[in-house]
Amino acid sequence: MRLTPRLLLISLVTLLLPWAGCQYLREVETALREGQAAALAANATSVAGALSTADSISWPDAARFSPARTPATDVYAYRLDRTPVMDGYAEDWGLPPEYFETLQATGWRVEFLAGLREGSVYLFLRVTVDPPANRPGLSDVIRLHLTDDHGQGVDLIFSTPAPGFLTPTRPDGRPERRVQANWQPGSAGSGLEIRLPASMAAQRIGFLVTHSAEGGSHRTLGTLPNLAAQPGWLIHTDAVLQETLQRSVLPGARLRVVDQRGFILGDTGPPDAPEARESSQLLRRLVRLALGGGEADENPPEVTAGRLDLGPYGEALNTGAADRRFRSERLGRALLVSARSVFASSPGVALLLAEQDTEAILSATDTAATKLLAASLLISIAAVTLLASFSAWLSWRIRRLSEAASRSLDQRGRIRSHLPEGGSPDEIGDLSRSFARLLSRLAEYNAYLQSLGEKLTHELRTPMTVVQTSLENLRADPHGDSAATYLERARTGVERLQAMMGAMGAATRIEQAIQTSEPERFDAVGVIAELAAAYADTTAETAIEIDITEDACPIEGSADLLAQMLDKLFENALDFCPQGGHIRLIARKSGSDCVIRMSNTGSRLPEGLEDRLFESMVSARSGPAGKAHLGLGLYVARLISELHSGAISARNLPDNGGVEISVRIPLSSNIAK
Repeated sequence: MRLTPRLLLISLVTLLLPWAGCQYLREVETALREGQAAALAANATSVAGALSTADSISWPDAARFSPARTPATDVYAYRLDRTPVMDGYAEDWGLPPEYFETLQATGWRVEFLAGLREGSVYLFLRVTVDPPANRPGLSDVIRLHLTDDHGQGVDLIFSTPAPGFLTPTRPDGRPERRVQANWQPGSAGSGLEIRLPASMAAQRIGFLVTHSAEGGSHRTLGTLPNLAAQPGWLIHTDAVLQETLQRSVLPGARLRVVDQRGFILGDTGPPDAPEARESSQLLRRLVRLALGGGEADENPPEVTAGRLDLGPYGEALNTGAADRRFRSERLGRALLVSARSVFASSPGVALLLAEQDTEAILSATDTAATKLLAASLLISIAAVTLLASFSAWLSWRIRRLSEAASRSLDQRGRIRSHLPEGGSPDEIGDLSRSFARLLSRLAEYNAYLQSLGEKLTHELRTPMTVVQTSLENLRADPHGDSAATYLERARTGVERLQAMMGAMGAATRIEQAIQTSEPERFDAVGVIAELAAAYADTTAETAIEIDITEDACPIEGSADLLAQMLDKLFENALDFCPQGGHIRLIARKSGSDCVIRMSNTGSRLPEGLEDRLFESMVSARSGPAGKAHLGLGLYVARLISELHSGAISARNLPDNGGVEISVRIPLSSNIAK
């Protein structure tokens, strides 16, 4: 069957679109709801299992959940996106005011906020007195109890004699200069901003504010019940856990990990808001009603001071899994939550919460079905018409190209590379141009093969004649005075024949050497300098100009193969350099590359053959006295340059100055591993 009826038959399949659209609209809502819930639950189970076996995550210490622990308040530290300025104010922390946690007592209160940034722990304390004191804060004493990364306790005393920077002291009076603090008074109290090295407050942190009121009375308020109590834990998100959650979160979903008391240990953050879609409010309410049910009326638990209310997830804490659905009044849509228990090796239990709203699910209606049916019918008819026209036009173009390709070889064996459709920008045009390039290459290769016999005959005739003549003379006069001369001539002829055979097999040997060579680091300049000196000593008839940099050019590869490449380039330049000409060898370090240039005076390259000069059995010019060339030397040079991740090119020098071959090899530090 031809292409046109096949495309027409395929186009009839589009008539199934209206029926399939109606079936899809009947099942899409149910499938989307079930699929979204199942995918979210599966993702939660998978991520919880991966977290349970992760050894690199720092899980909470089991002592945090012990019933016998000191009743001190744990402090949650937020990750800061900017480095705060130590000015006694918290406005530059980039955190909203609701992140402050408040400790309240009769007549005064303490608000505090903790953060982490680049190896430092930041703590801000705001003391507010009601009614305001005449000299607010000047009589306050703040004690910090810390536990460093070695488990050692650290006790710091902050007194506020005057606004500005202050240095805390140890209980023995020694100043602790690793800690920076700035105290500033306010209209109703005072604020103290503290920066601690993370190593000093790695595990625990607690504070107690002592305020001296009028009449000599003292009041205390803080996360510590008294100065003898153990401080609470410093809780924050874990970097490894954050990275793991970011890699595991589904598109449009959110992953959070909380400990037994609701503190957030990891959070991917709310997903990007989906694009708004046009639909009536009635349809949106019907979708929410179908998805939500009665239990969707409950609002999701809120987060305060880095802590999530775990009341709705009691089932997950007891049984290990729970799937809930909430109605978010703020978002105006249902929220699906899959909770899974994470058993860490501490031992201890954390809770993974996978959340996703139902904004992506849209309901189908009778109006939408009618529109879909009408649109799909019109599209089907248009598709049949367009495919029929396109198939006829496409078949005509392919047939024309096929006929032209069948006529590309005439009765005399000549190849014609011109084909139709060569100027078309589509795939058929690409196919035509590819065929044209292939035919052109075949024509050139065929011409080379036709001339190969003449080249080989010309190259082999002279050494074979020398060998034959020398052997005949030696047979005629085996003991004469000229016998040694005849024998030497025969040996020289045989060596020339062997050299020619070696040149013809050089590409195969180089490919084998490339496969078996072990890369090593060496200085290309040293290899080039040694070879350049040898070239200058062995060639007296031709002037050689050498310009080699003194900078080292370390590359990775094979020094022996690099030497063979230079030999091929030098032999090529020497063969084509006329009597009285000169050869120039340049080696330079250019940026991240080592650049080698070999040029010679003499004949120029024909136009358009610069790129093909390095292919196998391509010869583009003739040397002095019409010397023939097999075109294998530069092919071998290209193989060696590619072994060293380099590139080789040729160009004609200006003002008929000859030809230059350039090799650019990247230095070892710039080679992609």
